[in-house]
Amino acid sequence: MLTQVESVVLDGHFILEHGGRHLSGRFFNFNGTAGIWRRNAIETAGGWQHDTLTEDTDLSYRAQMIGWKFLYLPHIVCPAELPVEMNSFKTQQSRWAKGLVQTGMKLLPRILRSKLPMKIKVEAFFHLTANISYPLMIALSLLLLPAMIVRFNQGWFQMLYIDLPLW
Repeated sequence: MLTQVESVVLDGHFILEHGGRHLSGRFFNFNGTAGIWRRNAIETAGGWQHDTLTEDTDLSYRAQMIGWKFLYLPHIVCPAELPVEMNSFKTQQSRWAKGLVQTGMKLLPRILRSKLPMKIKVEAFFHLTANISYPLMIALSLLLLPAMIVRFNQGWFQMLYIDLPLW
């Protein structure tokens, strides 16, 4: 059951994210499987570097930053291995999240200072910082807690008096 759900999510990831980024001319990352690289692309981008957990994403961005173009070909199907246990799935997701943050810390300053089009910079920023939203949501929840406690103890008329002008 877990692998079936993962399969749907992963297919959606490739079709929607990779397909959308490819069609719109934005950067997208090689996911470590089901890809073909030119040796020259790897070498000119600085090779595989192991300072991030997602060295595939790191290399993808570095190659595209120096002008290599990536293609997403949805008609080519390739089987992939997926975690079969929940603990393995959690470990995989944790590695991917941490690796994206590491890659963002490493490459975002260069990407944002580069002469790349703004649409690529914006997409790269949102892609590489997506996992930061989770700790920010926790911080926001903690900041809103006092307001929620105060509002809970107010009567309906006071809440209506405050909220009605917002409409």
